[in-house]
Amino acid sequence: MENNIIEKPKRNTFLTVWLILMLIGYSMSILIFFVIGKLVPLLFMNYPVWTIYFFGVISIIGLILAILLFFWQKWAFYATCILVIIVLIINLVVLKSYFSIINLISPIILYFAMRPNWKDFK
Repeated sequence: MENNIIEKPKRNTFLTVWLILMLIGYSMSILIFFVIGKLVPLLFMNYPVWTIYFFGVISIIGLILAILLFFWQKWAFYATCILVIIVLIINLVVLKSYFSIINLISPIILYFAMRPNWKDFK
């Protein structure tokens, strides 16, 4: 009788650390946008209220995608890239915030962290 043990791929350390940082970052964003979010319009008058909840929902989606990346789902990488582009567009068009361009670095770092394990993603 053959022993059909499915071996789990080994995730590289850089990828593991980056995914953990993503989980922490998205979790903190969820808290900020949904718990402290009511204060943002008071502090920043030019922020429409709907953007606070929009970014909160985006943070929840980002957290789910980061978890799916732990489960070797390659499509979650592409969805994360789309999410970052959506956030960039909202920041540029609605909030007139050019600082958000720095968010484009995150999927680039994620790609380089995933690259050694790219074949392991489904």
